[in-house]
Amino acid sequence: MTVMLETAMAMAGGEPSVIAPSYIINANNLSVVYQVQHADIKPQHKKFIQVKIKSVINPSKISLSFNVYRLPITGKKSFVGTFSLFPSDNPGNFIVATQGKFKIDDQVEVALDVIDAIDKNINLQITIDSISMIDRFHE
Repeated sequence: MTVMLETAMAMAGGEPSVIAPSYIINANNLSVVYQVQHADIKPQHKKFIQVKIKSVINPSKISLSFNVYRLPITGKKSFVGTFSLFPSDNPGNFIVATQGKFKIDDQVEVALDVIDAIDKNINLQITIDSISMIDRFHE
């Protein structure tokens, strides 16, 4: 099941600012989608997709690997790259090369790569603080 979340715009002191929602992946919601925004100027020129994982609840320490896909408005979903948590309960910032594939109005899907069936009642939650398109990696 995919949870669709869009970035909201808010006015702060007369200047627009992006309020990034948290994205939650768990045993019932295996993927999240980020809508490429018009603020992502020339996304085809952005070199990386950055996924900032804020917290991980994974007491069973199951291996966690994620696939990143491009979802165009028209056409087929395409694989962009993958990243893994190590250790499997360690949050952090991760990047995947865009390969110049993204355009405005495309979507980025981050999906838990499920090798074995996951028990829907397992205590597993990954909170993604943000998904963004960047030119270079900043820690």
